[in-house]
Amino acid sequence: MAVAPPKPRDLPLNALRAFEAAARLGSFVAAAQELGVTPGAVTAHVKALEKTLGAGLFERSPRGVKLTRLGERVSPAFTSAFDALADASRILQAEAAPRQVHVATLPSLAQLWLSPRLPALRAAAPEISISITAMEEPPNLKRAPYDLCLFYGEDADGWLARDVIFPVCSPALAARLEGWKTWPMCPACRMPAGQMTGASGLLPMLRMCLCGLGPCFPFILWRWRKPSMARASSSGMKHW
Repeated sequence: MAVAPPKPRDLPLNALRAFEAAARLGSFVAAAQELGVTPGAVTAHVKALEKTLGAGLFERSPRGVKLTRLGERVSPAFTSAFDALADASRILQAEAAPRQVHVATLPSLAQLWLSPRLPALRAAAPEISISITAMEEPPNLKRAPYDLCLFYGEDADGWLARDVIFPVCSPALAARLEGWKTWPMCPACRMPAGQMTGASGLLPMLRMCLCGLGPCFPFILWRWRKPSMARASSSGMKHW
């Protein structure tokens, strides 16, 4: 009676995914952020995989991790494999739900540019379901389930519009200014040393401006109408 040889043990998919992300990004922390898990979970997966293989995939040091020769040899193949898996998954999802569109964009663009245009888009294509996710950094489209991305970028391919920079301030402050050329000399715009206020994004910057903390120079992509803001122009302050 023939005896079948023992079936080779399959390597755990989550451990392979953790190894591939850490190898590609060069960091367990970055891999954890992409995979949506903790760095400890990535570390545990990689250690379990190395134990199963009986070979090291990373060299650890206080400065971070570095691929071993084995890890360098095999990581490109796993990156190609997971890219292909992600492509196949997107095709499957698109075929199963062809009328769903997932959009990733900056919080400011989601609130100030995209949201006001959604009613017209829904009226023009009522059969499409749109999902919007606001995030500060563009996702890796090879791994993230998004169909469209709207972000600032240097690559001219795919540009929708150029951004413009101009000073804005609250209407109350605008009423005290004679024109945009003289606003640096206006007492209402002068800030004591050490009291300059900064913001990490467009929305908090505009909100602080509305509260009377002075003019600001936001990067504006496409002009939207916001009646409670005042924009500087060559002929004075205009509300928009």
